[in-house]
Amino acid sequence: MAPTLPILRGEVSGRYDGEARRRARGREIATIAGRVEAMCAAYCGVELVAGSDFIRICGSEPRGFDIVLSLVAGGYVLSLGGWHDEFTDVEAALCYMQLALAGNLRLKIECCGRKVRSWVIERRCDDDGWREEGFLIAAPSWWPRPVTTHYFQNCFALARGAARGRCELIG
Repeated sequence: MAPTLPILRGEVSGRYDGEARRRARGREIATIAGRVEAMCAAYCGVELVAGSDFIRICGSEPRGFDIVLSLVAGGYVLSLGGWHDEFTDVEAALCYMQLALAGNLRLKIECCGRKVRSWVIERRCDDDGWREEGFLIAAPSWWPRPVTTHYFQNCFALARGAARGRCELIG
């Protein structure tokens, strides 16, 4: 049985001292939310949720995953399903969001029995193959159980007249 992706109820949220700092972060999330909304306009059926310190693009059904960008002290945390990473540059985080929204990133989950062993982000290559971009290990690789692998990928249809955005990551 394929694992179900966790619903992110308690997004990462930082503590910020002072009213001026909270207002500045509020303006920042509003600006980023506007950019993410424009990014999502190219696709049909995208559900976008914004909070005081996070933006979530709900995953496409049935095998998609949520894309969540959270503001934390000193930067951003991008969560793609169960995988997450910290970014100091919002442009890099938005680029990963664009790739995941367009279906050019997929989430590979390796399980030992009913427990997740690892989350791996894979990026589509020009030759339609996939290469690993990043991983998060939850359990040691030497667990003596058989490993099953499950793939999740967002599959949003392009809106009429829209062109897929291109995003190049260096590295």
